[in-house]
Amino acid sequence: MILSVSRIAATSLVLLVAATLVAGCGGSGHSASTPITKAQAVAFAHAVNLRAADLPARYGLAGEPETVWTRAKHGDLLCGSTRAPSSEVTQINSPVLRLKPGGQAAYPHSARVQSVVYVMPNTQLARQELASARNCVARELARGTSETIGFGPERFAPLHATLPGVPVAELRSWVTLPELGPTGLSVRSYDDRFVFVVGRVEVALSATESLHPFPTATENHLLTMLHSRAEAQEL
Repeated sequence: MILSVSRIAATSLVLLVAATLVAGCGGSGHSASTPITKAQAVAFAHAVNLRAADLPARYGLAGEPETVWTRAKHGDLLCGSTRAPSSEVTQINSPVLRLKPGGQAAYPHSARVQSVVYVMPNTQLARQELASARNCVARELARGTSETIGFGPERFAPLHATLPGVPVAELRSWVTLPELGPTGLSVRSYDDRFVFVVGRVEVALSATESLHPFPTATENHLLTMLHSRAEAQEL
């Protein structure tokens, strides 16, 4: 299964595009394999990752600051990950941005969004991750559903990001959360995930929302912004 239900309720996250593929997917001046330090990776991610000012004022920090990992976590996000040795991958999560509470709806409307930067050892491995992620998406879409523990089936649908000329691994999943909220109503929880690559760097975007999917226009805006930031950095 590409996503556990616990991440739908808690955090999903969670993206792949080869913007520097010489074979025809756009170009970039990023170095492909020169070793970099962890400090350089963190500085790059800090310049690229989402921040509070990137979303409307109705969103705010969820109290989870930017975090840095020194091991690969791609297997938790996209099935079939190639994975580099853990010591060679630096993962930097943005703070979680959450929709601020408001109103007295029968079920609290919730939404959260986060980006993740993975600095890989080289461009080749990033390309392999992209291919693996896109194959994974194709498999999940072919299955249509996946069983979950304690919830109804997890269902899958395609997404269509607007990053012209940039390959993106993208997938929407949702489950029905039974008898939640003051009225005991069943509520759908949607999780949209995108991954793209710029040089040796993978950038992921995860947007989770209850009641209805995260707004498409906002997702496309965030993807375009993340891609532009990654292209503008030197790594």
